[in-house]
Amino acid sequence: MTAAQPILPEDSAPQHAAASQTPPRVSRAERLDEQLDRWSERLNPILVKEARQALKSRVVLAMFLLVLVLAWFWSFVGLSIDGPAAPGRLLLAGYVWILAFPLAVAIPFSAFQSLAAEREDGTYDLVAITTLHTRQFLSGRMAVASLQLMIFLSALAPCIAFTYLLRGVDLLLILLLLSHAVWCSLLLTSFSLFLATLAENRQIRVFLSMLLLVVIVIVYFGVSSNVAEWLVRGRQLPYTEIQFWVGQILVLTFAASVFYLLHFASIASIGIASENRSTPVRVVMLAQQALIVGWGAWYALGFEEREALEITLAAGAVYWFVMGALLVGESPHLHQRGRRRLPESLLGRAVLTWLQPGPGSGFVFAVANFVAMLVVLQGLGAMLEFRGNRVTFGPMFRGEMEWTLIALGCHFVIYLGLCRMLIIPLRRIGNIGPALGFVVIFALLMAGTFTPLVLASMLDLSFSEYGWTQAPSIPATLSEIRRQGPFQTRIFFVPIIGVILPAIAALVLLLNLVLVSSEVRRRREATPERVLAERTPR
Repeated sequence: MTAAQPILPEDSAPQHAAASQTPPRVSRAERLDEQLDRWSERLNPILVKEARQALKSRVVLAMFLLVLVLAWFWSFVGLSIDGPAAPGRLLLAGYVWILAFPLAVAIPFSAFQSLAAEREDGTYDLVAITTLHTRQFLSGRMAVASLQLMIFLSALAPCIAFTYLLRGVDLLLILLLLSHAVWCSLLLTSFSLFLATLAENRQIRVFLSMLLLVVIVIVYFGVSSNVAEWLVRGRQLPYTEIQFWVGQILVLTFAASVFYLLHFASIASIGIASENRSTPVRVVMLAQQALIVGWGAWYALGFEEREALEITLAAGAVYWFVMGALLVGESPHLHQRGRRRLPESLLGRAVLTWLQPGPGSGFVFAVANFVAMLVVLQGLGAMLEFRGNRVTFGPMFRGEMEWTLIALGCHFVIYLGLCRMLIIPLRRIGNIGPALGFVVIFALLMAGTFTPLVLASMLDLSFSEYGWTQAPSIPATLSEIRRQGPFQTRIFFVPIIGVILPAIAALVLLLNLVLVSSEVRRRREATPERVLAERTPR
């Protein structure tokens, strides 16, 4: 016989069942873990995927362990060296060499290899058809590189902080070195991602990887050796001078503008055809134009630097020759979805048309910015002259600045206009990209510079005397302007630079403006009803 079971009251059965269904208590750690999981779902999916792969990668783990071992080894060796430099500076110089390798070499090169492999294998095409925007894709790649950067910084942070306890190192020096190292790593990573977007096949990928490797190795050894030598020699930063801090802000602003320019250029390189890939790039170009002219004006007017305007003119000319060549190399075709975003009002079309995609609008955009820069520099020169501090581009006499600006402006319009007109028939051969514009204008500049030398040797002419054959050469023209002596005594100077060059520039500009008319006549197209119906939430 079995033992009699106790008989429970009828009310106790539901109470017992309810007690058995009471959820267990959740600890704070578990709640925090759940909250972090929910936050991780909101992160960039490319960041989550690449971060998980990086944590499982043996290459990243080996690099991290190598950095730790080298830092540990140098900590013992550096303290045992009795040199002329302070112990803190000597240790910090070694840590700069160790930290710069993953930041300037490993992280940019791994970012290039990862994105280039996806471009070569065609896996990016699968990502492009999803709802993930190109901007999110590249931002995720940059976020992964930033995460790796933080990991390597955290590995060497205790060692670098230890140098502060020794002689010769102050906290501000450490912060400046680390901030410049971070910016240098981000710029190299953005440059590597931009090159990776151009790697469409294996041959191009190999060539670009070798080019990137050469660049990052030169930057690594150049920057690390100079910083280490500066630290070992015991030089001090001029904290009390305002020019030092102005220079730091100048470097920071230009680094930020170059970073965004490379970022938007990468988006334009791999973005889909229906996206407006030109407007963000041109907005950044406007910002860089303002930085070049603004900082040149600051140094010229604020610090009475006579060479500031000359440096600004040279930097602006090189910048717009390169950017203008890339702009005129854009595709003239505008997708139907892009036509729906064209400006509609008269004021909007007059101002914003030049920010829209197209080689014609790019030509006008580059010429307008270059001419605006020349006008501003002329005004700054007049202001300094009015203040009693005549601006000199070398041994300058009255009128040299005006002739220099006229000659550079005419040469810019002629070469960029010829570049655009030569690209038009080349497009019939095959699909070309903006890089062809750079190749064409480089070939034109080389031909204009070296053809007068060849003609002078063939015709037995004296190249020291400026003549008609030297008019296409920018260096020969600028050298003739800088030459001592009044302009009236030079037979060919005023007819060539004052009449012939402006006439040819006006003719080239007129021909290009006629070609631009097809892009200016574009009208905004209405969005189809089916597209509006799909956008309307149900």
